[in-house]
Amino acid sequence: KNQHYALFVAIVWIFLWYQIAGTILCFTNTLSVRSASFVLLLPIALALLGSDRSPAQKQQMPLLPFLPFLALYLLLATPDPWYRDSLTYHLALSRQYSLRGGFFQTDEIVFSYFPQGWQSILALFHTFGENGYVPFNPRYLGVILSMGTALGISGILKQYNCSSKWSITAGALFLLAPTALEFGASCYVQPWLVLLTLYTVYLATRDNHSGIWTGMLCGCLLSLKYSALFILVLLSPLYLYRRKPLFFLGALLFGTPYYLRNFLLKENPIFPLGYNLFQGSGWDHWRAMAYAITLDNYGMGKQFTDYLLLPFRVISTTDMIHHFQGSIGIGFGIAVGSLFYFRNKLSTHEKIFAYTGLGWSILWAFNVHQIRFLMPVLPLLLIASTRVVQDRFPTLWKAQLILGVLWIIYPAHTLFTKQHTTKYFRSPHTYLEQQLSESYPIYQYLNAIKTPKVWLIWMRGYHYYLDSEVRVDSVFGGYRMEILLNDHQPEEIQKILAQANIHHLVINWKFFLQGDNADRLGEGQTLILRRKFEALLHANVLTLDRQFGNVWVYTVGDGSSS
Repeated sequence: KNQHYALFVAIVWIFLWYQIAGTILCFTNTLSVRSASFVLLLPIALALLGSDRSPAQKQQMPLLPFLPFLALYLLLATPDPWYRDSLTYHLALSRQYSLRGGFFQTDEIVFSYFPQGWQSILALFHTFGENGYVPFNPRYLGVILSMGTALGISGILKQYNCSSKWSITAGALFLLAPTALEFGASCYVQPWLVLLTLYTVYLATRDNHSGIWTGMLCGCLLSLKYSALFILVLLSPLYLYRRKPLFFLGALLFGTPYYLRNFLLKENPIFPLGYNLFQGSGWDHWRAMAYAITLDNYGMGKQFTDYLLLPFRVISTTDMIHHFQGSIGIGFGIAVGSLFYFRNKLSTHEKIFAYTGLGWSILWAFNVHQIRFLMPVLPLLLIASTRVVQDRFPTLWKAQLILGVLWIIYPAHTLFTKQHTTKYFRSPHTYLEQQLSESYPIYQYLNAIKTPKVWLIWMRGYHYYLDSEVRVDSVFGGYRMEILLNDHQPEEIQKILAQANIHHLVINWKFFLQGDNADRLGEGQTLILRRKFEALLHANVLTLDRQFGNVWVYTVGDGSSS
């Protein structure tokens, strides 16, 4: 039996059930311990009822070849979450959904308008912990999904008559991609996006039925991340050629809820993106432009020569912090080179894998140049290229595996150094204080005094470890406060803060009203706004409560004179 493929499919369908059911519970505001328990335990119960308990059944250990990689991933995933997107929305939003019983209108976390399929899964687990925290380290979910992808690569290749050595090597090459390691040990959406993309494309290669199942999977991908629109773009011509309209029906039913919600709330289905095309209430041209510039700064440039050099730069990078912020590994270069060299020897199935993998790569090249957004193509290209390489160079798997191990040494060292993993084992609380020195200690203080609502200004949007309700300008840390100071007098500001139930302001003065960063409102406005902020202190609208280095905590007063 193909144990790798069977376990891969089981993981996919369990998490698909979690995503679909979690989305329904969050949209209907019926998320609770009872409903989440039913959702999480149902597939486990069905698996136990359908299992073969025959004592003659031979015991298999499908994960055995990947155990060294599993140990590496688990070690990196051990510290409590502290990656940026986990603290701003992946975990932070899902925790709030669990506390409130479903989706709610934030004030105003722009990332809450992104597709929330992954957050819906995480919200199920958050319902069981004290005060909305997952009772185990949620980073381990990424490890499970990453192992599922490795099993999927190996299992599918075995179906394509690849030897065990080659199929396992291909799965290992995926796990040896430095960015797969970094985000496979995180709470980010990437591991689930990569796994589901692999299964969706695999079904597309063997879809001799109506196409609705592949369309459903495509729709679930659209509910995970905007970049999953690449799959819809790439698979649509295939299903138009096959004349299977039910593919589009499946994608429509399962892919549109978040886009329809955004259209109803913001008049823009892909808010906050696409402002020039759709506009969007609560957004403006300056923020749309600034956000686009922020995303465009990733990579190593987008001039003509940069595009010519892009394939070589992507293959050769081992820098996990700057430029592409990641490394896809040597396996990517070998896979692409093999596809071009052996293009006439690919089977029909392999050509579909190659087409979607290379197509995604091209679409990625004209978007955000971060390696983590390119990760879904690696399993596709490994599957497309492995058999033809095996047939021509049957012993090359050893060299590929050695190259993969050598390639990951430096990036893995960087990740472990950045994580300070050994410090975590000595003191998890101190570890978070060190990793999040500008937020975690402050939030522990605010949690202790149980403040109802906090306005975070230039705090990077981090709020996972803050128990209070928050107001935060994601990406543009002080935007609304600058507008408030510019348009209102102190007594008006006090009333506005009271109406919003804001009891504390937390300001990082390293960024707020520094240099001329508010001069978009007019020449010299940054200095003027600083004086207006000082007027709030003189009028007792705000009172300095605590100071943590660059971060100051203010209490909102009643504006009465002392």
